[in-house]
Amino acid sequence: MESIHRLADEIREVFSERGHKVETAVGLDPAFTRNKRPESALVRSLVTDAITNAAPRLGVGIVPAPGGAVELAVLHNFTERRLRVLKATRDEETGEFVIIADRAILDISDADPESAFRHERWVLGYTTDDAGMIHDIFAAAVLDVTGDSVTRAVLGPITLLGSGTDPFGGKFQPADDDLPGFDIEVGEDGATGSTEA
Repeated sequence: MESIHRLADEIREVFSERGHKVETAVGLDPAFTRNKRPESALVRSLVTDAITNAAPRLGVGIVPAPGGAVELAVLHNFTERRLRVLKATRDEETGEFVIIADRAILDISDADPESAFRHERWVLGYTTDDAGMIHDIFAAAVLDVTGDSVTRAVLGPITLLGSGTDPFGGKFQPADDDLPGFDIEVGEDGATGSTEA
């Protein structure tokens, strides 16, 4: 199966085994429930831990990002896609995924200007339920950033990842064939390789 799908499943497995600790930790003091920041930070730490442990095993490249964020590096047709791992929410009216981001997300500062590869900004987004458990995991290109006081990423077509429950109540099962655009990946050492079995 495609490594990017397997990575999403690894994140879900970590939350299946350890996600209950988020609710336990938040419940240790009333101050932790005044807003969602403590919960969000704990969820982000678990997601990051799952990725940093699983990505090398799955042949997915990890790139450090500003503010301790995590990015994945994937090559496809002479394009390096950088997937920033970010929390998303869902618009209650439209059902669309929303990611708060400023224009800096469009910059890939460590991209080599003389590289033979173009660079594209993508996101590996995730949503959580009321208990802080992972709900959706998806990938999408970042096309632009819009908004004034609160800016959000303008996302391209959404690809749900892994085998979790989709937002419409059914089970999402990834296709047996490769996810378009994710067939060649960059390892930590910069080596590339096909994910086909």
